[in-house]
Amino acid sequence: MRDDHQSINQQEAYPVFYPQDEISLVEIFSILRRRYLLIVFIVVLAVIAAAVYVANAQSIYESRAVFRVGSIGGTQNVSGDAPIEPPAILVKRLKEDYGVGDARERHDLPRLESVSVDKNSTELIELLARAHSADEAQDFLEKVSDKLLLEHRQLYDRAKQALGGRLDYLRNAKMAIDQALADIDANVEGLVQRDISAAVLFALEKTRLLEQSLEVEGRIAELKIVQEIKSYPSSLIRTATYSERTVAPKRPLILILTFILALIMGVILAFIVEFISLNNKNDDNKNIQAKG
Repeated sequence: MRDDHQSINQQEAYPVFYPQDEISLVEIFSILRRRYLLIVFIVVLAVIAAAVYVANAQSIYESRAVFRVGSIGGTQNVSGDAPIEPPAILVKRLKEDYGVGDARERHDLPRLESVSVDKNSTELIELLARAHSADEAQDFLEKVSDKLLLEHRQLYDRAKQALGGRLDYLRNAKMAIDQALADIDANVEGLVQRDISAAVLFALEKTRLLEQSLEVEGRIAELKIVQEIKSYPSSLIRTATYSERTVAPKRPLILILTFILALIMGVILAFIVEFISLNNKNDDNKNIQAKG
């Protein structure tokens, strides 16, 4: 009689799983040795293509300039000042006019490559131009700078005229007050003898006019000082530079990166070809066994 009950101490048999074989370094080097011609071909082909591109690519040169935005003293109040054109607005306007940073409106070389406000001073604007030659880059940036200086000169002159009108208004007010004081002085002596109360009123009016006269005179003096100290036109802190050093293309870097990427792609392609070759060989062996 067969005992169908499993013993308590008898362990149940489970299937044993073994890890799959891993590719060793020896096999990897063996594959690379077998496929080295493919790797060399890809690397040589890519380096030749990169060398042809680098040889035919036009060199790009840069020119830099630093523009200082002028200021007008006494525009907002007697002691205040304001830039001829706010730097943030100036940067935005130049970017729109010259298509800086806009791929759809990006002009061919020469072009204005970047416009930025200096980190240390908001009144300084850095201009960067690029062209296919150092002379062309410098000439282009000089034209941009000259145009900008002319625009700001016109703005500066108009602001100065407006401030001159303000000074004229204060001077005329001062003259009117002084004339009123002179009239009071001429009439108050006679009024003292005829009408004491009227003379007192004239004296009070004279005191008020004297205060106004001193106030206007102080504003005129302060405004003149502020204009002299805080008013200055826009200028170039650094004119367009001339540099014979190319900024693009970076030929050595392009060749090095091309070599590295081509080597990586060649190794990957070598393993792909080896994998396909092994699969085809296994299929052929299966077919032969099936026929046998």
